[in-house]
Amino acid sequence: MSNKLDRSDTCKYIAAELSLITSTVIIVLLLSAMAKFLNPVVDVSRIHEIIAVPDNNYLKPEPLERILFLTGVFVWPILLFLAYNAAGVVLDRLGLTAVLAEKTDAILKILIGAATALLLWLDLDKTDYYILEKSIADNSPVSWGVIAMLTALSIIIASSERNKVNRFVFNVLSVLVSIAAPAIILGIVVFALYDLNIIAHTSNHVEHLNAVLHAVAQVFNGKELLVDLNHQYGMYPHFLEPVFKVTGLSMLSFTAVMGVMTGVALWLLYRFMREISGNSVIAGYGFSALVYYGYFF
Repeated sequence: MSNKLDRSDTCKYIAAELSLITSTVIIVLLLSAMAKFLNPVVDVSRIHEIIAVPDNNYLKPEPLERILFLTGVFVWPILLFLAYNAAGVVLDRLGLTAVLAEKTDAILKILIGAATALLLWLDLDKTDYYILEKSIADNSPVSWGVIAMLTALSIIIASSERNKVNRFVFNVLSVLVSIAAPAIILGIVVFALYDLNIIAHTSNHVEHLNAVLHAVAQVFNGKELLVDLNHQYGMYPHFLEPVFKVTGLSMLSFTAVMGVMTGVALWLLYRFMREISGNSVIAGYGFSALVYYGYFF
């Protein structure tokens, strides 16, 4: 597959972004208007009783919540479809389709330049921004500005017309990405593995691990979801039950199965990004951004 970005789809991408923004604004305004018009009365007089004596009936959505939820579920896809088609028509009527298709490189460089300028400004500013404090770069000897400029340069090279120098740099970057992506996925899978010796009284183990493991253990021991117990995250324990009947259920086997499934999912996402972009380097940066906030922030 060619590593050249597909210019013919530029307007489709822009129309998709415009339709997402437009439909989101419309649905928010619509739901806000509905909530204001219906003007629900919130009764908090029995809040202490509800908290003290848990009852599943109290957890059922209020009528307004149900209406807003169903409206959003059924109306938003329709709005998104209509907005996408409308955006395409508007771009055609304004004569922007051909212009945008021809100016893909310029648009890309402007966006990269703006993002780089923002990171340079954050780097020079002495304010301790949360996003920088919690980042890898904050503890790195290389500053945000240098990272931003190197990233911007490599993206521009990866998306530009090939000459001898660009081709060499692109090939090097492509090889690095092809090594880094599987390494990152493998690291995430290995990081997910632990046994009972690692368990501690922390929120990750007491709250998050318990929320996903408890139902698996109950189903493994013969219970039925929605019959014997409820589960916050759906019916997946029944799908995993045959696997654990073979491997046995322990902390190590549970984290191994979940880690492998996570790794497979991330690998498929990475392959999809390579296929859809047609550019291994751009896909690598996209994949890095995808996993960064989930695992490294």
